[in-house]
Amino acid sequence: MIEFKGDDWENLCNELREIKSTSSSIEESLNSQFTLLKQYGLISYDVTYKILEEKAKQRFENKKIQKAPLAGNIIINAICAIDFELKNGTTLVFGLNTFINLIGFNIFSIHKGYTPGGIHTSGLFKQSTEPGTYLGFMFGLLGYWFGTKTGTGTYSDLTVAGFTVFTTLIPVGS
Repeated sequence: MIEFKGDDWENLCNELREIKSTSSSIEESLNSQFTLLKQYGLISYDVTYKILEEKAKQRFENKKIQKAPLAGNIIINAICAIDFELKNGTTLVFGLNTFINLIGFNIFSIHKGYTPGGIHTSGLFKQSTEPGTYLGFMFGLLGYWFGTKTGTGTYSDLTVAGFTVFTTLIPVGS
């Protein structure tokens, strides 16, 4: 467990939000976020978007995935970079972040909550949604993950950026 002193946690969250709001692409956003996380000593210095993207491509090089018909504001994507923040929601997770609130690998996670900046993915398909309340899941996340842990494997607020094997998030009423 990593403990932050004073306002360090809030400062980190604010800096990550600023990066997301000013970046022009997922790659730029993730690389800037990785640089910040490295400054805080939270991730290894060899982590970059290109390295994670290459590992994901190698892993799924010969796999065929059919494009699903998409409706507006729905995320259905595979082998993708993903970036979002949930507020006042509920997340259930099975994987490393079941026990650890930070960088990790998650086998499966279920999410419901409000995303003030929308959800952004880039992989088999490039997709972005509007801010709103979403319900969905991710399978196979490798990246960073932190939030307000409310119990073993549960979070209320959450910030996620990384790569997933498969992701589906749909808009729902609040």
